[in-house]
Amino acid sequence: MTEPTSLHSFCKDRNLAKTTVRRWLNEQGYSTSEGLSPAAVEAALTQFCPAALPSAAAAAPLAKVEILTGNHRATLEAPAMPGQIDLARFRGDIEVRSYEDPVNEAAAAMALFDALSSAMDKDLDQSFTQLETTTVTVQQLEQRAEALKEKQLEYQITQKILARLQNQKTSELSELLGKAQALGGGGGQ
Repeated sequence: MTEPTSLHSFCKDRNLAKTTVRRWLNEQGYSTSEGLSPAAVEAALTQFCPAALPSAAAAAPLAKVEILTGNHRATLEAPAMPGQIDLARFRGDIEVRSYEDPVNEAAAAMALFDALSSAMDKDLDQSFTQLETTTVTVQQLEQRAEALKEKQLEYQITQKILARLQNQKTSELSELLGKAQALGGGGGQ
């Protein structure tokens, strides 16, 4: 009795998927649990490797036969082939328009886009900086204007107080000078 062939070695030797072979053999009624019987091997070879089976032609020895070509063959001269072919004859009448180097043209356009984008970013940065500077300047000027307004009010109040005090003291001085003049009994000069 021939020893069963293992499913693993059968599939490995033939580069077959073990699961696929096992499933097919089981569907055909062959058991694979204890290896492959010669009948299972033959069935699997027929299904998965038909070229591996010996053919009847290969089994029979070939007879030695000499084949003669006879005189039925004539050699023809090959036609001369053109050395140049104009594809315009085959294209039809549609004109094809394209750029000679579209990658280079696109790269130039992308460089322009990048330069424009960069210039916009730079201009925006400059505008933001200018706005920020103007805002700070306005705030400083508003603070100074408010401080000046307060200073002006303080100045006005202080000047009124000083003017009243000055006028009061001048009146007092005039009164005292008048008394002093009266003491001298004269009219001055």
